[in-house]
Formats: sequence, C-alpha cells, structure tokens
Amino acid sequence: QRSRGASQYHAVGGPMAVSDCPNPHELIDAFIAAAEQAGIPRNADFNGERQEGAGYYQTMARNGRRCSAAMAYIHPVRHRTIYRVHQRVAKRYRDGNVFLAGDAAHINNPLGGMGMNGGLHDVLNLAEKLLAVMGGGDVAQLDRYERQRRTVCYKYVQAQTIRNREDLAEKGGAARERRLGEMRTMLADRHATREFLLKNSMIAGLREAAAID
Repeated sequence: QRSRGASQYHAVGGPMAVSDCPNPHELIDAFIAAAEQAGIPRNADFNGERQEGAGYYQTMARNGRRCSAAMAYIHPVRHRTIYRVHQRVAKRYRDGNVFLAGDAAHINNPLGGMGMNGGLHDVLNLAEKLLAVMGGGDVAQLDRYERQRRTVCYKYVQAQTIRNREDLAEKGGAARERRLGEMRTMLADRHATREFLLKNSMIAGLREAAAID
C-alpha cells in the first residue's frame, strides 16, 4: 500500500505501508530550500528514478505507526511472545582488566531501540581511553568508563527505551491523541524541539558522559 499510488517504480496493494511525512516542519522546509540554492536538486522520491537530492523521506508507516515486515506479514497471522523482556544494567562495567560493553553491560527492550547505539557508544568511549593508556596515559582514567557509561545508560538509554516501549504499547485513540498533543506542544517551542532531538539522537547523553570525571 502506497499513499501516492502506483508508479513506474512502485506498486500498490501489498501489506507493507509506505507513507509521506504527515507533519512537515518549517525547519526541514528551510533546509531543503537551502539545499536547492546550493545546487542540490529537490527529490520527492528517493526510491524512484534517482536517489540524489534533498527532500522528505517516505516512511514505512500506517496510521502514524511503523509498519515493519513483522507488522505487515507476521502479526496479522498470529502474535506470540516467546521470551520475557528484561531491562537490566550490570553492577560493574569494569573489574580489573575485564570490561563490559553493549549487551554484556545492559539489556534493553528491543522494541524500544537505542540499545545498539548505546553499545556502540560504550565501545567508542572505552577504546578512546584504552588508546590513551596504551600511549602512556594514566591507568586511572579507565575507571571513568564505568562512571560515564553506566550513568548515561540509566539516565538515557534505559529511561528512553522504556518510554519508547510504552508509546508503542499504547492502544486507543485517547492515548494516541494525548501523545500527539505532547508532540505538537513541543514542536511549537524551538528550544523544547532542540532538546528533544538532542536527547533522542543520544547526543545529550554523550555530552553528559564527557562531563563526568
């Protein structure tokens, strides 16, 4: 199913839903206009004749919710939960020369996302410190890895994953409208929008971790 209908490069009628952005934003429109001024062509379909350009991406979504292959093909047939979801964080990220990172250090609900990126941030943080020590730096700085990454894991990765999972689990028009109302209020405030983007892109977490001694 495609919101724009069939074309030379797209078909219609299948279970996968493809939708245009339902909430265009003035900042994005300004960015696209600036790209055009710089000689980058506007592109309304990155899966069409050409992929270069600037424009809005279409999304795999239906009625405001992501339409993955699982949602399109598996869930209509039968949904079975065969495992329990855990939200856990290791008590220690370092014990001598042994370090934990990624899924070994923290387990997140996969439906909420952020676990993989959090794990990559763990590794990058640790690699930076290991290289410094190997180059003659103070070994004590390795302890900062645990202080930085474990703190951020609790404050950002775990908290946001739980919130994402709760949003995905919401059912009914009232709950969805409440969430959309929160998003509309946020989008009307440039500062709140910026803080939201920094937090959800995990940039805020990286900055806070860097400030931890």
